[in-house]
Amino acid sequence: ITQGAGGKQFPHHRGIFIGFNKIDAGGKKYDRWHMTKGEIVHQKFENQKADADQAAFTSITHWNDEKGEPFAVEQRTMTFHRAPAPARLAIDFTSTLKAVVADTIFGGDPEHAGVQYRPAGDIISSKTSYLYPKAGAVPHKDKDYPWVAETYTLPPDKTYSVIELNHPENPKSTLTSAYRDYGRFGFFPTFTVKANESHTLNYRFIIAEGAMPPVDYIQKAWDQYTGAKEASKLPETTALPAEGAAKTPGKKPDPKAPAK
Repeated sequence: ITQGAGGKQFPHHRGIFIGFNKIDAGGKKYDRWHMTKGEIVHQKFENQKADADQAAFTSITHWNDEKGEPFAVEQRTMTFHRAPAPARLAIDFTSTLKAVVADTIFGGDPEHAGVQYRPAGDIISSKTSYLYPKAGAVPHKDKDYPWVAETYTLPPDKTYSVIELNHPENPKSTLTSAYRDYGRFGFFPTFTVKANESHTLNYRFIIAEGAMPPVDYIQKAWDQYTGAKEASKLPETTALPAEGAAKTPGKKPDPKAPAK
């Protein structure tokens, strides 16, 4: 239900992923979203385990410069649990990034940075919609949503709903990209990691087949994920249809492309 290698539109978006298009490591600039002049390279797996209740693995990755040398080392852990009905699956995504060369700024913009989810490439884009935990939500401007969610459809007519939970220990003033019709959505934090130090990001994705779970279910899931001692007040919400795909700056439109 997510995009793997390849794809017709934005093939660098794959499954649940992390990247930043504007990284500054001691004055040297890197783009580890589009992977220009360097790549994020898996090195090895650690702590692979599975039992009747969950499965987990940790991937060690190198965020390499143009010479193939790491300026950052990441410990990325994904843990898969069964989710209470009506959802099916909960996936915890934890990324610990260590700056190994110099003080490093992880930045960019909501369209090209952060921890995001990408549906399969054959998504029926006209049926994509989003849900925000705020009355009168303006997703291009609002910051620090506790969660955001989307519903999308794959051929012939199979619907999925996905919720991304934002842990309160993640960086503040976080923007969210959650409005594209091809379904890529997620949180965009910015932060600085001192040389030889680390910073950890935590998110949970809840996957459901069919319609979006009710708001009380989502808020309860957020409370459980964040360890809240008391139940949160249910937020007012805004549901919006998706917007079109982002335009690539400086790229001339294809006259043969169908109109949006």
